[in-house]
Amino acid sequence: MDGRFKMRIRWPQLCDAITCIDGKNENIWYQTSNPVFGKPHGGAEGYEPISVPYSYRFGGLERGSTSSVLDGTTNHGNWWYAIGGVAPFPAGIPGPFLGDKGIPQLIVELYVDPGSYTGRLTLTLDGKDDYIGFPGIFQQLPQSNSQYTMEAWIRPLLHSQSGIISYGIAQNNRANLLRLDDGEGLHHDW
Repeated sequence: MDGRFKMRIRWPQLCDAITCIDGKNENIWYQTSNPVFGKPHGGAEGYEPISVPYSYRFGGLERGSTSSVLDGTTNHGNWWYAIGGVAPFPAGIPGPFLGDKGIPQLIVELYVDPGSYTGRLTLTLDGKDDYIGFPGIFQQLPQSNSQYTMEAWIRPLLHSQSGIISYGIAQNNRANLLRLDDGEGLHHDW
């Protein structure tokens, strides 16, 4: 249908940890609002469930505030059903509820079918204090001399010394990073 997103949030490891609802590890729904550009904890407009077995306090995705980039506990200060954490949380990222108990997750996937939506579809970070973090994922990343790929598409409005992407620990030169320099240059450490 015109002007709405079809969204799916999936927790690949959910059924490994608990007894899933009907063997499902995802919520699927429509909503008309783009959660990236909403007011923090402002809710999801046009929410319509398609298959939402994890419905406790779920109402689509909204823009988070101090703890998450996006979350699904709409119009509420909690940040369950989170996409991207910007605050620490024990045992992963706040995932779905089973009954009235929240289940933290290490992996969360978000799929968006924009349909005929013509608004902005990008995640915009202001470059001051925003980042997307994945708590608990460090143990799953390549170690030592293992191969890996780092990728970022950026469109900076202003060049100043700021990070784009990094991997590792910055102390004792144990990180790989790419950042903007003052002026129009790029800086990398490998």
